[in-house]
Amino acid sequence: GPEITTLDCFIRRGADRAPLSALDARLLLTELLTQTQHPFSTQDPWRLAAELFSLFEELSANTPELATDEAQFLARIERGYGLQAPSALSGEAAVVHRLWRAYLQDTRDRSPAVSRLANLQRTLTTRSDGQQIVLIGCDDLPAAMLAALRPHIGRGVYYWLQTTADNLRATTPFG
Repeated sequence: GPEITTLDCFIRRGADRAPLSALDARLLLTELLTQTQHPFSTQDPWRLAAELFSLFEELSANTPELATDEAQFLARIERGYGLQAPSALSGEAAVVHRLWRAYLQDTRDRSPAVSRLANLQRTLTTRSDGQQIVLIGCDDLPAAMLAALRPHIGRGVYYWLQTTADNLRATTPFG
């Protein structure tokens, strides 16, 4: 019969290496900030690292494709703020994008959000044929995880909860 598990347990199956802890990732980011020229260098690197860590994890969890495309990242920022032409904000956004890419490089794709997504993708693609998985207890997933799950829903992977189920167009084996 189907296996019922939490998303976290399911994801851990695909782990080929341990993700960095949030603390380790922030320490690497603090070190990066103290060794890199950037317009925020007058800020306390510990506080700046904490804020950027939250931002980079959120970006990595929801829009990982923006990490490799600075133009798309800047366009998204400009559109988000309703800017008609490049502004000083675009310059700061370009710096933030470069710091994000450096953070991802320094963490070697082991930041919490990047690891979680990679492990989910690996677990989904390596599960055995005919294996049915029912995921329960996860109702608020980042966009990149939803995108990774979507093609598998109803094809041996079932999602059984409220909020995100509508986003996934989920089916359950329970009718």
